[in-house]
Amino acid sequence: MRNMKLNQAVSKRLSELLDERNMTQYQLYMKSGVPKSTIGNIINCSYDSVKLRVIHELCQGLSMDLPNFFASPLFSGRESRTVNPSGICRRGLISYDIS
Repeated sequence: MRNMKLNQAVSKRLSELLDERNMTQYQLYMKSGVPKSTIGNIINCSYDSVKLRVIHELCQGLSMDLPNFFASPLFSGRESRTVNPSGICRRGLISYDIS
């Protein structure tokens, strides 16, 4: 997992959460408002990155918050690109601000 890209970690985490909840992509679409095609593209790693806004909307459909989404060994202590509030990417540990 060390060489896993961030989009792959998001894909795997989303798949895990759907499985845990016995939820389909369609059900998540209905609860979150994120288009089913977008959910499928995230799971299939069709995107190089996923906007935090989209992950937040998915979390709302999964009845969870962002910290719980990222509370997974998939994200802990990995080095990746992070986005600060101004939207500028920089290298470092994964971090996010939900305020």
